[in-house]
Amino acid sequence: MQYTRLMPLGSGGMATVHLALATGPGGFNRLVVVKAIREELLALPEARAMFLEEARLCARLNHPNVVQVSEVVDSPSGVMIVMEYLDGRPLSATLQIGEAFTLPMRLRVVCEILAGLHYVHELRDFEGEPLGLVHRDVSPQNVFATFDGRVKLLDFGIAKTTVSEHTKTGIVKGKLTYMPAEQLRGHTVDRRSDIYSVGCILWEAVAGCRLWQKRADKDIMQSVLKGDLPKLGAYVEVDPRLEAIVMRATALQPDARYATADEMRLAIEELLQTSASISPRDIGELMSTEFAEAKKRRHAEIAQLVAALPGGAGTEDSATVFQASVTTSQQAQIAESSSSRTWLWGASALALTAAALVGLYAWRTAPGSESATAARPAASQVALSVSVVPNNAQVGIDDGVKSIGSAATRASVNSDHVVRVELDGYSKAERRVTLTSDTSMTIELTPLPSASAAGAEPSTPVETTELSRRSARPARTPRLKASGPNATLAPASAANCSPPYYFVGGIKTFKPECI
Repeated sequence: MQYTRLMPLGSGGMATVHLALATGPGGFNRLVVVKAIREELLALPEARAMFLEEARLCARLNHPNVVQVSEVVDSPSGVMIVMEYLDGRPLSATLQIGEAFTLPMRLRVVCEILAGLHYVHELRDFEGEPLGLVHRDVSPQNVFATFDGRVKLLDFGIAKTTVSEHTKTGIVKGKLTYMPAEQLRGHTVDRRSDIYSVGCILWEAVAGCRLWQKRADKDIMQSVLKGDLPKLGAYVEVDPRLEAIVMRATALQPDARYATADEMRLAIEELLQTSASISPRDIGELMSTEFAEAKKRRHAEIAQLVAALPGGAGTEDSATVFQASVTTSQQAQIAESSSSRTWLWGASALALTAAALVGLYAWRTAPGSESATAARPAASQVALSVSVVPNNAQVGIDDGVKSIGSAATRASVNSDHVVRVELDGYSKAERRVTLTSDTSMTIELTPLPSASAAGAEPSTPVETTELSRRSARPARTPRLKASGPNATLAPASAANCSPPYYFVGGIKTFKPECI
């Protein structure tokens, strides 16, 4: 199988993400997403081992509510995960629909998340021993709802098992706003830590707003460590039984939470029995209506990218082929799909098979591969991908249509472009870039003094790009996030706890004096 990159979708501290076209014998082709370890990390044994562990775990997963892996590729020049391409939107965007996305629909989505999580938690090895798998990063950005109503759990990049643990003292992985106290402290986590995260998602699904609003990161940390979460009833009129489910799921002590994700799911299902029946089709039809224009634009964009490939669809050139031997393969029936910090639109309008995959990151051809470097026309276009922090900032490339959280385009080699980012309460950002090759950048905005004093919305970096809001907000000045194996940032003093963490090689490290 060969994979032709169509556009970069984002990047993190360890990997990069591309939308790609998979081609094979007999005219076979389909859209996929590929996630590959960063080239500069290939020489680091620990980084490669972590990525391979994610690949092995993902290849084992096979459940309707978990993103499906089709191939894992390992070669001396890189490691790649190929996953299904999801046609829809992340839950973070779906929750912005408003009242049309009814409470029973929202509860149905949460039940689907819990069903996928229970499968993950119960997964065993080939000898029947429990793996003790914990996702550790369950959030609206890592839950995807497709236009046919399916709900998928994404991104197992920081998942852990009881038989392997890469987290070191002082390093906390996950998103602060959905993280339980034991994870924040760096203590042992289990399935009940994921249940806490789903409890936070349920809180937001019922209330229709963010759990922590615009509170500063330091304040959020202190509240989480004390178990002092906002009361749901203070924000919205709610069934006492539903509020009790939220309170139990988000209890400070793990023993006070639901013992399993399935136990929590059954509690919500009992409430849903008193409401009108909700089917996946109802949710899919609503999303197709609400996001019709954006879906149409994305389909057209992908169709244009495929048509621009040298020789037409199914032909790859040496600059864009992802080529390596497949070491692990999992066959499955798949339909179009996409990722959370990564949002993708399906290309059913293309002359491709409707089956598709989600993967997240880029791959570069092995230098000595004759099949990948056969004489073909040189690439006339390169790709530019931009992700922003916070992920609800508005980003635009040149004078094109602005989007939220991320943007991508293809253009001629050596062409000049201007990237503009803005969000209310932050300094505006403008960067100029000359494209000599595929380029992926992350721009982090700086809060205005007045916004910081008021406790502006935390700018917690995430692992994937997302379109989290339908309407943009203006303004703030950017700085590129430190990443790569040699990036270093000095810890802050006790007075500098906003944010209460720093990044080394894309890994979030909390400052001890701030916890």
